Amino acid sequence: MQLSAYYRPQYPPITSNARIVMNHFGLPALPTKTTIANGLEVPIEPGSIVAFVGESGSGKSTLLRAAVKQLDEVCWLGQLPVGTGMVIDSLNLPAEDALPILAACGLAEASLLLHPANKLSDGQAYRLQLALALASKARWIVADEFTAILDRTLAKVIAYNVRQLAIRSGVGVLVATTHTDILDDLAPTVTVRCYLDRSPECSPSAAVPPEPASSKKKKSASSTTSPSPPVRAQIGRTLLAGTTAVTPSG
Repeated sequence: MQLSAYYRPQYPPITSNARIVMNHFGLPALPTKTTIANGLEVPIEPGSIVAFVGESGSGKSTLLRAAVKQLDEVCWLGQLPVGTGMVIDSLNLPAEDALPILAACGLAEASLLLHPANKLSDGQAYRLQLALALASKARWIVADEFTAILDRTLAKVIAYNVRQLAIRSGVGVLVATTHTDILDDLAPTVTVRCYLDRSPECSPSAAVPPEPASSKKKKSASSTTSPSPPVRAQIGRTLLAGTTAVTPSG
Protein backbone atom coordinates (compact mmCIF):
# COMPACT_ATOMS: atom_id res chain seq x y z
CA MET A 1 0.00 0.00 0.00
CA GLN A 2 1.31 3.43 -0.93
CA LEU A 3 0.48 6.34 1.37
CA SER A 4 0.52 9.98 0.38
CA ALA A 5 -0.72 12.58 2.83
CA TYR A 6 -0.55 16.28 3.50
CA TYR A 7 -2.34 18.87 5.57
CA ARG A 8 -3.19 22.53 5.12
CA PRO A 9 -2.28 24.62 8.18
CA GLN A 10 -4.98 26.99 9.38
CA TYR A 11 -3.43 30.29 10.45
CA PRO A 12 -5.12 33.24 12.14
CA PRO A 13 -4.93 36.63 10.38
CA ILE A 14 -1.37 37.88 9.93
CA THR A 15 -0.65 40.70 12.37
CA SER A 16 2.08 43.34 12.31
CA ASN A 17 4.04 41.30 14.84
CA ALA A 18 3.74 38.24 12.63
CA ARG A 19 5.05 40.21 9.65
CA ILE A 20 8.06 41.32 11.68
CA VAL A 21 8.85 37.67 12.44
CA MET A 22 8.35 36.68 8.79
CA ASN A 23 10.64 39.46 7.56
CA HIS A 24 13.27 38.72 10.20
CA PHE A 25 13.49 35.04 9.20
CA GLY A 26 13.04 35.65 5.49
CA LEU A 27 9.62 34.04 5.17
CA PRO A 28 7.79 35.67 2.27
CA ALA A 29 4.60 33.73 2.96
CA LEU A 30 3.26 31.07 5.29
CA PRO A 31 3.09 27.56 3.79
CA THR A 32 -0.35 26.63 2.46
CA LYS A 33 0.35 22.89 2.32
CA THR A 34 2.69 20.60 4.23
CA THR A 35 3.51 17.19 2.77
CA ILE A 36 3.76 14.36 5.29
CA ALA A 37 4.46 11.51 2.88
CA ASN A 38 4.51 11.06 -0.87
CA GLY A 39 4.23 7.47 -2.05
CA LEU A 40 5.41 5.90 1.21
CA GLU A 41 5.29 2.12 0.76
CA VAL A 42 3.67 0.41 3.77
CA PRO A 43 3.15 -3.38 3.56
CA ILE A 44 -0.33 -3.60 5.08
CA GLU A 45 -1.78 -7.07 4.55
CA PRO A 46 -4.93 -8.71 6.00
CA GLY A 47 -4.35 -9.36 9.69
CA SER A 48 -1.47 -6.90 9.97
CA ILE A 49 -0.85 -5.01 13.20
CA VAL A 50 0.33 -1.56 12.16
CA ALA A 51 1.52 1.16 14.53
CA PHE A 52 1.96 4.79 13.47
CA VAL A 53 4.16 6.38 16.13
CA GLY A 54 5.62 9.82 16.62
CA GLU A 55 5.37 13.09 18.46
CA SER A 56 2.23 15.20 18.42
CA GLY A 57 2.06 17.07 15.13
CA SER A 58 4.32 14.63 13.27
CA GLY A 59 1.50 13.45 10.99
CA LYS A 60 0.86 9.96 12.37
CA SER A 61 -2.91 10.44 12.61
CA THR A 62 -3.06 11.86 9.09
CA LEU A 63 -1.16 8.86 7.74
CA LEU A 64 -3.42 6.53 9.71
CA ARG A 65 -6.50 8.07 8.06
CA ALA A 66 -4.84 7.84 4.63
CA ALA A 67 -4.33 4.09 5.18
CA VAL A 68 -7.90 3.58 6.40
CA LYS A 69 -9.26 5.09 3.16
CA GLN A 70 -7.79 2.09 1.33
CA LEU A 71 -9.33 -0.54 3.63
CA ASP A 72 -12.78 -2.12 3.83
CA GLU A 73 -14.86 -3.14 6.86
CA VAL A 74 -13.21 -0.81 9.33
CA CYS A 75 -14.29 -0.23 12.92
CA TRP A 76 -13.02 2.96 14.58
CA LEU A 77 -12.45 2.55 18.28
CA GLY A 78 -14.88 4.80 20.14
CA GLN A 79 -17.61 4.97 17.50
CA LEU A 80 -19.77 2.11 18.76
CA PRO A 81 -22.54 2.94 21.27
CA VAL A 82 -22.08 1.34 24.69
CA GLY A 83 -25.77 1.37 25.59
CA THR A 84 -27.32 1.75 29.01
CA GLY A 85 -27.42 -1.89 30.11
CA MET A 86 -24.88 -3.87 32.10
CA VAL A 87 -21.37 -4.22 30.72
CA ILE A 88 -21.78 -8.00 30.36
CA ASP A 89 -24.65 -7.39 27.93
CA SER A 90 -22.96 -4.64 25.91
CA LEU A 91 -21.41 -6.96 23.32
CA ASN A 92 -24.70 -8.70 22.48
CA LEU A 93 -22.96 -12.04 22.86
CA PRO A 94 -23.53 -15.07 25.10
CA ALA A 95 -21.61 -14.74 28.36
CA GLU A 96 -19.15 -17.49 27.46
CA ASP A 97 -18.16 -15.52 24.35
CA ALA A 98 -18.29 -12.06 25.89
CA LEU A 99 -16.27 -12.79 29.04
CA PRO A 100 -12.89 -13.54 27.36
CA ILE A 101 -13.13 -10.38 25.24
CA LEU A 102 -14.13 -8.17 28.16
CA ALA A 103 -11.45 -9.70 30.35
CA ALA A 104 -8.78 -9.12 27.72
CA CYS A 105 -9.74 -5.45 27.79
CA GLY A 106 -9.42 -5.17 31.57
CA LEU A 107 -13.09 -5.65 32.48
CA ALA A 108 -12.89 -8.95 34.32
CA GLU A 109 -14.18 -7.92 37.75
CA ALA A 110 -17.75 -8.94 38.61
CA SER A 111 -18.53 -5.44 39.88
CA LEU A 112 -17.60 -4.01 36.47
CA LEU A 113 -19.41 -6.68 34.48
CA LEU A 114 -22.64 -5.78 36.29
CA HIS A 115 -22.07 -2.02 36.12
CA PRO A 116 -24.20 0.18 33.82
CA ALA A 117 -22.13 0.72 30.69
CA ASN A 118 -23.00 4.42 30.47
CA LYS A 119 -21.83 5.04 34.05
CA LEU A 120 -18.26 3.82 33.62
CA SER A 121 -15.28 6.06 34.18
CA ASP A 122 -13.44 7.40 31.12
CA GLY A 123 -10.77 4.70 31.36
CA GLN A 124 -13.31 1.91 31.85
CA ALA A 125 -15.43 3.23 28.98
CA TYR A 126 -12.36 3.18 26.73
CA ARG A 127 -11.77 -0.46 27.60
CA LEU A 128 -15.40 -1.29 26.84
CA GLN A 129 -15.12 0.49 23.48
CA LEU A 130 -12.11 -1.68 22.70
CA ALA A 131 -14.10 -4.80 23.61
CA LEU A 132 -16.95 -3.65 21.35
CA ALA A 133 -14.51 -3.19 18.49
CA LEU A 134 -13.01 -6.64 19.03
CA ALA A 135 -16.49 -8.18 19.13
CA SER A 136 -17.59 -6.50 15.91
CA LYS A 137 -17.46 -8.25 12.55
CA ALA A 138 -15.00 -5.71 11.15
CA ARG A 139 -11.85 -6.87 9.38
CA TRP A 140 -9.89 -3.89 10.74
CA ILE A 141 -9.89 -2.16 14.11
CA VAL A 142 -8.53 1.39 14.05
CA ALA A 143 -7.55 3.50 17.05
CA ASP A 144 -6.08 6.99 17.15
CA GLU A 145 -4.20 7.87 20.36
CA PHE A 146 -4.31 4.19 21.29
CA THR A 147 -4.40 3.64 25.10
CA ALA A 148 -3.51 7.31 25.67
CA ILE A 149 -5.99 7.78 28.54
CA LEU A 150 -5.03 4.57 30.35
CA ASP A 151 -2.36 4.20 33.01
CA ARG A 152 0.78 2.85 31.40
CA THR A 153 0.77 -0.55 33.11
CA LEU A 154 -2.78 -1.29 31.99
CA ALA A 155 -1.96 0.09 28.54
CA LYS A 156 0.80 -2.48 28.12
CA VAL A 157 -1.45 -5.33 29.27
CA ILE A 158 -4.20 -4.32 26.85
CA ALA A 159 -1.72 -3.92 23.99
CA TYR A 160 -0.47 -7.45 24.65
CA ASN A 161 -4.00 -8.89 24.79
CA VAL A 162 -5.08 -7.02 21.65
CA ARG A 163 -2.15 -8.62 19.84
CA GLN A 164 -3.16 -12.09 21.04
CA LEU A 165 -6.79 -11.62 20.03
CA ALA A 166 -5.80 -10.17 16.66
CA ILE A 167 -3.57 -13.16 15.92
CA ARG A 168 -6.24 -15.67 16.92
CA SER A 169 -9.13 -13.97 15.12
CA GLY A 170 -7.25 -12.74 12.06
CA VAL A 171 -8.50 -9.17 12.49
CA GLY A 172 -6.14 -6.39 11.46
CA VAL A 173 -5.25 -3.55 13.83
CA LEU A 174 -4.08 -0.03 12.96
CA VAL A 175 -3.16 2.35 15.76
CA ALA A 176 -1.58 5.77 16.10
CA THR A 177 0.15 6.65 19.34
CA THR A 178 2.76 8.87 20.93
CA HIS A 179 3.45 6.16 23.52
CA THR A 180 6.24 3.84 22.39
CA ASP A 181 6.16 1.97 25.71
CA ILE A 182 3.41 -0.34 24.36
CA LEU A 183 5.28 -1.45 21.24
CA ASP A 184 7.00 -4.45 22.83
CA ASP A 185 3.63 -5.79 23.97
CA LEU A 186 1.68 -4.86 20.84
CA ALA A 187 4.49 -6.30 18.67
CA PRO A 188 3.32 -4.64 15.43
CA THR A 189 4.10 -6.34 12.14
CA VAL A 190 4.69 -2.88 10.68
CA THR A 191 5.86 0.28 12.46
CA VAL A 192 5.65 3.66 10.72
CA ARG A 193 7.71 6.27 12.57
CA CYS A 194 6.74 9.88 11.94
CA TYR A 195 9.01 12.86 12.58
CA LEU A 196 8.62 16.59 12.87
CA ASP A 197 11.65 17.39 10.71
CA ARG A 198 11.81 14.64 8.10
CA SER A 199 9.81 12.08 6.15
CA PRO A 200 8.30 9.07 7.93
CA GLU A 201 10.06 5.73 7.91
CA CYS A 202 8.44 2.29 7.60
CA SER A 203 9.95 -0.66 9.46
CA PRO A 204 8.29 -4.03 8.74
CA SER A 205 9.02 -6.88 11.10
CA ALA A 206 8.37 -10.58 10.97
CA ALA A 207 4.74 -11.47 11.60
CA VAL A 208 4.02 -13.31 14.83
CA PRO A 209 2.74 -16.79 13.90
CA PRO A 210 -0.53 -18.04 15.41
CA GLU A 211 -0.24 -20.26 18.45
CA PRO A 212 0.00 -23.94 17.42
CA ALA A 213 -3.17 -25.96 17.99
CA SER A 214 -1.18 -28.59 19.92
CA SER A 215 -0.02 -25.93 22.35
CA LYS A 216 -3.58 -24.74 22.85
CA LYS A 217 -4.69 -28.29 23.63
CA LYS A 218 -1.98 -28.66 26.27
CA LYS A 219 -2.99 -25.40 27.91
CA SER A 220 -6.69 -26.30 27.93
CA ALA A 221 -6.28 -29.91 29.06
CA SER A 222 -7.29 -29.09 32.64
CA SER A 223 -9.98 -26.54 31.75
CA THR A 224 -13.69 -26.99 32.40
CA THR A 225 -16.81 -25.35 31.06
CA SER A 226 -17.05 -23.11 34.12
CA PRO A 227 -15.04 -19.87 34.31
CA SER A 228 -11.52 -20.53 35.52
CA PRO A 229 -9.34 -18.14 37.51
CA PRO A 230 -6.89 -15.94 35.59
CA VAL A 231 -3.88 -17.80 34.25
CA ARG A 232 -0.82 -15.65 34.80
CA ALA A 233 2.34 -15.76 32.80
CA GLN A 234 5.61 -15.63 34.72
CA ILE A 235 6.04 -12.00 33.82
CA GLY A 236 2.74 -11.14 35.45
CA ARG A 237 0.37 -10.81 32.48
CA THR A 238 -3.03 -12.42 32.66
CA LEU A 239 -3.98 -14.34 29.57
CA LEU A 240 -7.46 -13.46 28.26
CA ALA A 241 -9.26 -14.38 31.48
CA GLY A 242 -8.43 -11.11 33.20
CA THR A 243 -5.74 -8.49 33.54
CA THR A 244 -2.93 -7.93 35.94
CA ALA A 245 0.10 -5.67 36.13
CA VAL A 246 3.13 -6.45 34.01
CA THR A 247 5.23 -7.24 37.03
CA PRO A 248 6.60 -10.49 38.50
CA SER A 249 3.72 -12.42 40.00
CA GLY A 250 3.92 -13.90 43.42
